Amino acid sequence: MISAVACWIRPPDVLIAVTASSVHVAVHLRDGVLELSISDDGVAGADPAHGSGLIGLTHRVNAIGGTIEVVSPKGRGTTLIVSLPCTGR
Repeated sequence: MISAVACWIRPPDVLIAVTASSVHVAVHLRDGVLELSISDDGVAGADPAHGSGLIGLTHRVNAIGGTIEVVSPKGRGTTLIVSLPCTGR
């Protein structure tokens, strides 16, 4: 499941526009919730209400009962915070 999720989550500045010089990824499993935080140091300005990438990502995360938050103040990088339900099988 983690590999499938990783394919969905691409910090926009890092993998599309390549304006960032670094990315930080943190993954934690707490109380049945997989928490992912992905941050870059790009130019930011990502808006989850615009652009098909973030809209599609939000739909996919919501479809499996998760949440996503996008923090992207202009000039200060982008952070995606994703929480997904995770049950053992």
